[in-house]
Amino acid sequence: MSINRIDAHFIGNATKIAKIGLIIALLTLLFFSSFLPTAQAGSFFGYTTASDVGQFTSALVVDDVPMVAYYDVTNADLRFTACFNADCSNGTISTSPDTTGNVGKYVSMGQAIGNIIMSYYDETNGDLKFLACGNSQCSSGNIITTLDSTGNVGQSTSLVTNGTSIYVTYYDVTNADLKLLRCGNIVCNVNNTIRTIDSGGTVGEFSSIDMLGTSSPSIAYYDGTNSALKYARCSSSTCAAFASQVTLDNTAAVGKYPSLKVVNGLPFISYYDETNGNLKIIRCGTLNCDSGNTTFTVDSVGDVGRFSSTGVINNLPLVAYYDATNTRLKIVRCGAEACTSGNTFLTPDSATPSHGQYTSFYVEFDQAVISYYDATNTDMRAYLNLRPVVTRNSLNIVEGSAGNRIVPFNLSAKDDDPDASLTYTVTTPPTKGTLTLSTFTQMQIAAGSVKYSHTGAGNDFFNMTISDGLWTLTTGILNVTVSQPTVNVQTIGLWRPSARTYYLRNANSTGNADIEALLREHGNGVQPVVGDWDGDGVDSIGIFDSTKGQFYLLNTNGTSAPVIYIPILGTAGDLPVAGDWDGDGKSGIGVYRAGVFYLRNDVTTSGAADYTISLGVPSDLPIAGDWNGDGIDSPGIYRPSSALFFLSDQICASCAATVNYTIGFGIVGDVAVAGDWNGDGRTGVGVFRPTNGLTYLKNDATTTGFADLNFVFGIPNDQPVAGHWVAGPLPILSVENPTPTELPLGDQPKQAPTFIPARR
Repeated sequence: MSINRIDAHFIGNATKIAKIGLIIALLTLLFFSSFLPTAQAGSFFGYTTASDVGQFTSALVVDDVPMVAYYDVTNADLRFTACFNADCSNGTISTSPDTTGNVGKYVSMGQAIGNIIMSYYDETNGDLKFLACGNSQCSSGNIITTLDSTGNVGQSTSLVTNGTSIYVTYYDVTNADLKLLRCGNIVCNVNNTIRTIDSGGTVGEFSSIDMLGTSSPSIAYYDGTNSALKYARCSSSTCAAFASQVTLDNTAAVGKYPSLKVVNGLPFISYYDETNGNLKIIRCGTLNCDSGNTTFTVDSVGDVGRFSSTGVINNLPLVAYYDATNTRLKIVRCGAEACTSGNTFLTPDSATPSHGQYTSFYVEFDQAVISYYDATNTDMRAYLNLRPVVTRNSLNIVEGSAGNRIVPFNLSAKDDDPDASLTYTVTTPPTKGTLTLSTFTQMQIAAGSVKYSHTGAGNDFFNMTISDGLWTLTTGILNVTVSQPTVNVQTIGLWRPSARTYYLRNANSTGNADIEALLREHGNGVQPVVGDWDGDGVDSIGIFDSTKGQFYLLNTNGTSAPVIYIPILGTAGDLPVAGDWDGDGKSGIGVYRAGVFYLRNDVTTSGAADYTISLGVPSDLPIAGDWNGDGIDSPGIYRPSSALFFLSDQICASCAATVNYTIGFGIVGDVAVAGDWNGDGRTGVGVFRPTNGLTYLKNDATTTGFADLNFVFGIPNDQPVAGHWVAGPLPILSVENPTPTELPLGDQPKQAPTFIPARR
């Protein structure tokens, strides 16, 4: 059965606390500033108004929708704000469910059978009130009931449900007692029962309730007479008797702002040590908290621990609380169940100078919401953090290949935190290969810093955890699918501007064109561009209209083939380039302008560049290829004035690329081309010499050296291209084997008889 509960912990004299906190902050900020924890990203929502709103907050998630109830100080009303969707990106709606008198302090919110419910204090009448919302926005059909009107009652409410029963603890000011109300139905308007939990002195000014199982309400509360933390556990669902009622901590003045949460079946309580200004916790050793308890000071840096509220993520407690020294919200993520080791501290809201009072922490499956008061702007503010969701986790490689980059196409997670905060930690390393890093971030994946080398035989995998600082996924896996090496040789082709025709050959040798494709419908000013636009393993032709920055891309190599994609990228005068920028097996497009590459992954739509990379000078010419064999194409430039190639292995969102290889090849006046001439998975370079139609190809693009192949194909003013023009394997040519071998039966390309390139 589901257990749903939310705490809200308060103090009556907020002004006094603010003054004390300000004085302490001014005296000690300089010293303690060096101990501030790491800022934590996520997203924020709230209610911003000229009025003073946001004290006494209570957070909740219902049907994946975050929401917060709180007190409107200016209008003395109960206020409610809900998001329209899970990440609050579609905005919020705010309502005032109760405006009768001065109402809404000490609100505590929960849900019962899908209904949003709240307990809160009616200060005008000194009563405990209850509201059952009529809809998801609490804007209509609400049922409001006065639960207890005997004396001045209803402060410090805490509400919990076990799916069917609703329990509310609260403070009886008149008698200085802690009381418990059990609702008779889900709207709490009939057959309610009220019991006094503790009447020994002044008790119950601060309380927090949770369920141990489905029928055992348990309560942590403050004993004001003895300045102590106490605990009571009901022996049954009616709470007619107690299984336990004990004092947990009475060392100095302790016990205010308790927050009780059941962690792995046992009570966990956070609270404030007023004498020392510390955040403390107790992890009970039994359900009754009468033996084996662990008491620990979690944070003692400055005056910390007021307004504590506990949540549970990955079976470990987290506590949100107020840091009065630095006037901000603080979170501790416990590294152990008793929070005694491995703790990390976070400050989600580093932009607001003074915030974090009236804190409420709620966790629901994959959403964590922390609501609090923004004292700087007198607004309600809430921090929302979503659990990471793995969206890609596969890598396809060739057996025995090394340096395969793991990029976002292979491994990525959807999260509301920045890439630098999303950390992957390998827990089970690969058994048939090696990784360059065992701990890395999504940012390092995007930068291509994580590489896998295959050293064994067959498929591989590795397990990992994925953490954004608040959530940790423990079941992450990346599957490595290994295939046998295949020969996908790229061969030469030509674009003849005067004829507006491509001439493509399926061998790197002198001979007839195998494919002829006339693109007559396009005018002057077009440039050739080729790539595997649809990921079918065959490179297809296209053109770039440099007068208006538009690509026209085909998926078939032929005169009658239709144009499939017409993306726009760039401006007049740009030079086109194509490559597989993200390793997804499909070519993207790009343009080169005055020493800057603008590259886009998706050719099916127009849009902004995914990568903006500076490389070269305005007079250089662009090329692209997989220079290091990692499965991702990266940019390079050819400098005609010096016959030099400058090649980079780097793909980045916005950067000046590092030149990894500088080689000299060809002579001044040659035209550059790039392709995988020998099928080794690494792009080589080449040049076409317009004066005589000679083509020179070099397999290794990383070092200067002689050509591996040279042959005649084309005439002056032709422009060279390279690609794998047909499905299936192609022959590998070398200086020792200059004649193409016969293709397997069924793979013979259809020869285009209309063109035999002339040797000039």
